[in-house]
Amino acid sequence: MAVRAQMELGGEPAARATVTRFGNVPINGQIKRWAVTSAPAEHAEILGRWELFNNMRTLAALAAFGLLIVLAVRGLRPVTHPEHDRADKS
Repeated sequence: MAVRAQMELGGEPAARATVTRFGNVPINGQIKRWAVTSAPAEHAEILGRWELFNNMRTLAALAAFGLLIVLAVRGLRPVTHPEHDRADKS
């Protein structure tokens, strides 16, 4: 089940890691410098970008969690195809 779920999720973990690495991490570096100096005039815009990247990561994680739930529920009961069952009996 776990391997199948990972295959179904595809590149979701990679997408989150990419957004984190190239979106949030550079902004975090800028914010750390504010502790030593003062925040720049455009600090609200920078924080807005950070929040956008964070929301993207959150939505990706929620989508992955939802897909895992669907896969778990689907895995609990067999999938039947009535049209195939009729064809086999004739």
